[in-house]
Amino acid sequence: MRKNLKIDKKMKGEIGLHLLASRLFANGLIALPTMRNTKGYDMVVFNPIRNKGIGLEVKANESPKQGFPVLTSNFANCERMIEQRIMCPFVFVDISDVENARFFLVSPQPLKSILSNNFRNNKEKVRSKDPKKYEEKMDPNYKKGDLWTVKPEQLGEYEIKGNKWHFFADLLE
Repeated sequence: MRKNLKIDKKMKGEIGLHLLASRLFANGLIALPTMRNTKGYDMVVFNPIRNKGIGLEVKANESPKQGFPVLTSNFANCERMIEQRIMCPFVFVDISDVENARFFLVSPQPLKSILSNNFRNNKEKVRSKDPKKYEEKMDPNYKKGDLWTVKPEQLGEYEIKGNKWHFFADLLE
């Protein structure tokens, strides 16, 4: 597949989900994608040796420099939304080169920390540049939420490279 092939927006998630499933199967784990719109999980992974499983949220993007989308929220509700919506490990899949996809496994606590820092930095930036806009966004009834993303450079230490797929098995200890 060509690197610069534009991927249909509706297919990005499916591509990332199935690439991840195939890697997990190849490493002895059972990966079961859930039905679409299962709250909180996109995939359940089982370790057949230990008879244990875990839910995963999977986010894929072909343009990771824009960031991997995680959640949408206004300023007033963002911290609460981060706590409520980040319930399980996330796997971010860079599909900019599908044949050499990159995978990042992030547990809930580090992801919450990354998102909270991104939120606070953005909030301060808006407060200093446009106080009126800041006040508007702080209104709990503000309807237009911001898309909160995680950039690949924030995920470097979580990248699964080479033979590090055992990290998934470690989650299932």
